[in-house]
Amino acid sequence: MDVFAALFHPLEPRLLMLCSDTSRTDSLERYLQDLSLPVEGLQPELQPAYDYEKSRHKVILVEPGRGERQKGVRWVDDIRRGNSWASILVALTGADAAIRQDYQQAGADHVLRLPSTEPARETFYVELFQNPDYWNLTPPVVDPARLCLEDETRRLDLTFAQVQVVLALLYAPHHQLSFDDLAQLLGLNLRTYDMRVVEKFVSRLRSSIRQVFGTNVIQSVRGSGYRLNRGCISPPPSAFH
Repeated sequence: MDVFAALFHPLEPRLLMLCSDTSRTDSLERYLQDLSLPVEGLQPELQPAYDYEKSRHKVILVEPGRGERQKGVRWVDDIRRGNSWASILVALTGADAAIRQDYQQAGADHVLRLPSTEPARETFYVELFQNPDYWNLTPPVVDPARLCLEDETRRLDLTFAQVQVVLALLYAPHHQLSFDDLAQLLGLNLRTYDMRVVEKFVSRLRSSIRQVFGTNVIQSVRGSGYRLNRGCISPPPSAFH
């Protein structure tokens, strides 16, 4: 398989939901019917045989039940082993920092707090899939030749260093780079560099993208580095040839 085809799988505007209670899938489909967002349910007992490598879903939603923490983490780990392109959203009714970290280490892109009541859940999911941070069918494209990010109506000019960082995040495993990785990209001395230089660089890049496109594309990974939200930026057109 071509490396770019493996990194940037052709996606479809569909959502796959994995949860123990199959009625939740029906509820989610009902919530999202006005958004014309097809929802496919996957029962946990069928999960081990499901071919995630052939899945073209843009988002995979994992909603474990109470007491299913370890099971949910295994689900996410199984998904990510076979699929590196879909965004994985984990929705939990309660999650402390340790649980969130377990899911993120397994490969989840976002760990979200799910309301406990039905009306609040409907509002939560409708707003979630209207938010371009989580569901964006036309993300901006990075163009290294013209040093910019652009979509059909907006353009953000970038420096050469900013383009290199965006590309490196796109091609990195889990779209994540450490502070040392970023320092090396910026030409800093790995033995003596000031971490604040890296933080300021990323902060400016993140703010510029948010100001033009309205999305928060770069997440901080506590004590480690930064992660690019999956699906929020498209690779250069040459990557598809």
